[in-house]
Amino acid sequence: MENHKKRLMLVEDSVVDLRYLQVLLEEMGYVVACTAMSGENAIDLAMAERPDLIVMDILLEGEISGIEAAAKIRKKLDVPVVFATALSDRQTLDGIPIDDLYGYLIKPYNKKNLFASIEIAFKRSEYEKERIELNGQLEQKVIDLKAANEIITLSEEKYRVLVEGSEDIIFSLDGKWNFLTANASMKRHLNYPLERIQRMNFMDIVYGDDESTTRQMVQEILRQFSEGRKTVQFKAEFKCLYRSEPIELQVKLEYLNSEDRNEVLGKASRMTEDALLNHFVGEKQQYEIGNYLITAEEVSFRITRNLVRYMDVREVNNLRIALREIIINSIEHGNLNISFEEKSDALVSDRYFSFLSQRQKDEKYASRKVFIEYEADSSGVQYFIRDQGDGFDYRSIVEMQGVTADGRIIPHGRGILMAQDIFDSIEYNEKGNEVTLVKKFSAG
Repeated sequence: MENHKKRLMLVEDSVVDLRYLQVLLEEMGYVVACTAMSGENAIDLAMAERPDLIVMDILLEGEISGIEAAAKIRKKLDVPVVFATALSDRQTLDGIPIDDLYGYLIKPYNKKNLFASIEIAFKRSEYEKERIELNGQLEQKVIDLKAANEIITLSEEKYRVLVEGSEDIIFSLDGKWNFLTANASMKRHLNYPLERIQRMNFMDIVYGDDESTTRQMVQEILRQFSEGRKTVQFKAEFKCLYRSEPIELQVKLEYLNSEDRNEVLGKASRMTEDALLNHFVGEKQQYEIGNYLITAEEVSFRITRNLVRYMDVREVNNLRIALREIIINSIEHGNLNISFEEKSDALVSDRYFSFLSQRQKDEKYASRKVFIEYEADSSGVQYFIRDQGDGFDYRSIVEMQGVTADGRIIPHGRGILMAQDIFDSIEYNEKGNEVTLVKKFSAG
């Protein structure tokens, strides 16, 4: 890493010392990304700016000292800290945890000592990361060996499930969906080492924020699975450690038959490529579905899976998500007659799925269907979606552009806006219960 690429954060409550320190560092080729004059401000800035190194004055004005601020920052951010103070007594040194002490400067600042302390801190940080990685690899081998021995002693039923395929992610959960065990495929496919996944919940690795449709549907599947205790299978997107793009997996969950344990065994498999995809030319299909969100999820996978023949995988994924949201709109705002305000209130009060379940069971709406027609060939794809509701005011959602009149972000309804960016044309009928979406493929 060259000096000019290293971004530093300075924490100093003396304006004169802060300015002098900044000048020295910039003369040496470092970039001063941000400065703070209190421990409280330093914590917030470090989280926002994520500097490569922090020069921290020990004695700061305010309730938090430099030592305390560094400890709080390093709990959340792996960043080396070089401490600075006008004091050189033993008591000050003893107040700094050895794990947080990457360097120590005595004021007034000396350019030569300053450069040496910072570069040594960077080197120690690099060595520390390498040491942790090597220790992690060694620990993983020990844990894998221990897990393998434990698997041998499992019950016949659990053994049968575990040996279905070593390339699949095999894991177990407790009654609150916390991971108990996982095989080595968890690391191969999602990069999570066993010691880390054992501190996580199943929902921690489901992709999206708390308001995302995928997470909400997975939570509802888990709730129904817990109540019915029948084997479930579903598709979802999962977070991959150190990667921004999610990975799509087919998941199977089943309860173990045990009198003294409430344990769930799971298997997650990568979506396999269709062997006939290279021979795909076109297709035309029709579907008639009920008012369940999981069905909307499943049908959206089915009517987009062959598009990778003509589109990039990421584009297909975005198109599928937008299409799923349009189908869900037909279910919620069309067939189930859920108004925009009703859904907003239910989401805010965290009772949306119970509210949705009541509408699904209501005799007035239970028999309504969503009709989907899908046609694709080498030139493009067209979807026609119709519900049996009274119509949906799509124009108001488009006009709001995802925010209310007073600037608040709308907690839902963004599927229509997403679809506008993805499809080449979207046409609703006047009533608002029919929509035609067209996507043209690029030539070649």
